[in-house]
Amino acid sequence: NIIAKNSNLTLHKLNGTSASIDDIKNVIREVDSLLNTKGILLYLDEIQYLNKKQQQSLLEFVESGDITLIASTTENPYFYIYPALLSRCTVFEFKSLKVEDIREGLVKAGKHLDIKFEEEALAKLALASNGDMRKALNNLDFICNALKKSKTVTLELVDQMIDKANLV
Repeated sequence: NIIAKNSNLTLHKLNGTSASIDDIKNVIREVDSLLNTKGILLYLDEIQYLNKKQQQSLLEFVESGDITLIASTTENPYFYIYPALLSRCTVFEFKSLKVEDIREGLVKAGKHLDIKFEEEALAKLALASNGDMRKALNNLDFICNALKKSKTVTLELVDQMIDKANLV
């Protein structure tokens, strides 16, 4: 959203798990239409689920610059993305966050939720996320649902809930 707004591009979002070739064609149709005067930014989540034909359909428009493609995948793009499409893109790899970064994010979330942490509980919660902020926040959400009247996340509560949260 931020990139589209700052680039004056029309944003389209598709997900590879549910997008059909018709969905892609609908975006492509807009390239030369009156609806699109500034360009298109296509955000394609889970691109690894698109088949070769679906990925190939984007190639001409990415190459010409009519469509700016931002795609995400949890898989190795060099194995899952059509090579000709990949050769016209820049790959950015996001690394796991450091425990300190996760800890900082949890503290910010705690302030927003008006909760406090015992230091040991915060440390364990940050470590248990394995560098994934989304996992840390999901664990925190699960734990917050278990908080009754208390507004403090304790080590005991983290120990009780962390494995259950990961199973959920």
